[in-house]
Amino acid sequence: MADKKEKPKDPMDKYKSVKTHKKQLDETQKILDTVRFYHRKHFDSASEKYLMGKDGQIDMKRLDDGKILDQFTQHITKGYKTSTLEQLKSSLKEDSPLVDIITETLQGISPEELAKNIKEHKSDYNFQLHNQYMEQVMRGRVEPKLTGAASSHFNDENKKDIIAYLKEVNHAKLDPSKITTENAIKELEKYHTLQKEKKATQKKYQ
Repeated sequence: MADKKEKPKDPMDKYKSVKTHKKQLDETQKILDTVRFYHRKHFDSASEKYLMGKDGQIDMKRLDDGKILDQFTQHITKGYKTSTLEQLKSSLKEDSPLVDIITETLQGISPEELAKNIKEHKSDYNFQLHNQYMEQVMRGRVEPKLTGAASSHFNDENKKDIIAYLKEVNHAKLDPSKITTENAIKELEKYHTLQKEKKATQKKYQ
């Protein structure tokens, strides 16, 4: 019986700080995917409840009615608060001032800002606009904070590990004397992003 081939060892196993970073980036991605899920869920839920007619069609013009606009807005903002508490498994009540602050931190937007945006656009606030606005929030506010937090454990002593790892997996030629720890981290993040895009492309064409 032929000997079983050993599974190649992950180069990352040799670099503890790099492995920790990758693990934290994976957790960050889970949070981002979850927040995006809730962005869609709350809009769909409010639309079904307040904008869908007996014919099963969504009528955005209903948002020109002040009462429906208020109900639609309250439904979405309440949903954001609820999902924030669910994600954190918090025992705080929805009307606690802390919830608004936590919601803004996790979802990237405060209930007040979201409500203002909805009421400003009224019947023009369709899902395309909601999704576009929320993606701007995600990319401009949420992702940078979470990505930064994922690399917060790095220090100057870890620079050599980052450079060694990138040399091994990507043949990167980085001179330790000419690159800062901060820029080394950026190179590592760039590598992880390219790897993620590569995997997504491969799955698409399988």
